[in-house]
Amino acid sequence: MIAFVPMEILRRMLALLLVTLSLIAIAWWGWMVAAAILVAAVSAYVLLPHTKAPAGAMTFEKIPAVYGPDFLGFVMTSIFIALPFWARAGDGELWSGMGLLVHPSAMLVWPLAAISTSILYFAARYAAFWASIEKDGIALHTLWENRFVRFDTIEYVQPYRQGLPKFLRWLTPFLVLGGKYGAAGAILLARDSRGVSLRIRNDKPAVLLADAFEHHLKKVLAAFRKRGIPFDPEIAS
Repeated sequence: MIAFVPMEILRRMLALLLVTLSLIAIAWWGWMVAAAILVAAVSAYVLLPHTKAPAGAMTFEKIPAVYGPDFLGFVMTSIFIALPFWARAGDGELWSGMGLLVHPSAMLVWPLAAISTSILYFAARYAAFWASIEKDGIALHTLWENRFVRFDTIEYVQPYRQGLPKFLRWLTPFLVLGGKYGAAGAILLARDSRGVSLRIRNDKPAVLLADAFEHHLKKVLAAFRKRGIPFDPEIAS
């Protein structure tokens, strides 16, 4: 099964595991061990294989689309997972008699950790994406597939808009209560994802997002316009 998981997801899974262990180690094994594990986490994130776009291909801007969400996802998720371990270490005598390795608060915060991992998934999607304008069409590389869309199969270009998943906004009250005001504010201020959707004959639509890709998207739309592909009036204006 692991062979079918993209490397962009695998390296984030390993890095998240190590970051979480480093936070847990603060309470159980001390700062030196925690620092060593954190170095291993950074090394896994940086050194493991990642998507390399071919020369001339168009990619998302790394800081706003990849590194920023990755940082937020690692911090939020690892803290949510580590909190019950910290609480258990602080109240060792109280909970040791019950045979519990973690504080019962895990039932409250671990579901939040599961939700916040979605931020890392979106970062992986942006990291894996690249597009290249070819003679007869546009090549698209995404997290799950490689795709070539011929210009003569694109029937229409229309606007695309998608809001932040609702379950992420459910996190904000818990983040505020936990004092994570910056993370809560980032979620509340997050804008809808905008871009264009390509209606393709006898195939599923292809979506090109504008956020952190706007300069490249203008090039793509210019190539479409040059070949007479019809646009929605909102985009044409």
